[in-house]
Amino acid sequence: MDPAALGPIPPNVEVHAHVPQLAVLRRARVFVTPAGMGSTMESLYFGVPMVAVPQMAEQWQRRPHRRGRRCHGGGGRGGEGA
Repeated sequence: MDPAALGPIPPNVEVHAHVPQLAVLRRARVFVTPAGMGSTMESLYFGVPMVAVPQMAEQWQRRPHRRGRRCHGGGGRGGEGA
């Protein structure tokens, strides 16, 4: 995708065709993820809170609050199917 197709990019946002996910997670404060098993495990390993946006049925089962866990401060919330 051509970054120009995204329209105006705010100055505090970077757009890249590819990023080294593990290197980024080491510095991240939050991780927006489709909640695949790999991304979920990596987020847990680095202690990075997740905003899970599942794309497939099996990913809905991996959302942390499905198993009684909540985001930092107890603010975890589920969407459809929670």
